Amino acid sequence: MNTRWRLGWRPFTVRHAARADALMAVLPADHYIEQPQKFREIVNAALDVAREPGRMVVLGIPATKPETGFGYIEEERGNRSERKGFPVFAVRRFRRSPN
Repeated sequence: MNTRWRLGWRPFTVRHAARADALMAVLPADHYIEQPQKFREIVNAALDVAREPGRMVVLGIPATKPETGFGYIEEERGNRSERKGFPVFAVRRFRRSPN
């Protein structure tokens, strides 16, 4: 079955099972995490933000070069803050990968 469909449907099943709002993390298993402690700190900061009403969190890393295989997250200007020492900002839009 298509991964996109599964991920799109999963929040509804999680919320139904919890019988209320719930937190859900999607963590693909194909990543190497060089600094596990720092990753845990980032995830904890993200969970703090996600607990706020109406919030969804997307973790990303700054691009080092253009890459046709990946899109990117465009930041909403003037809406940056910090949580537990990590930057937090509103997403203006998701950009598709360049051709």
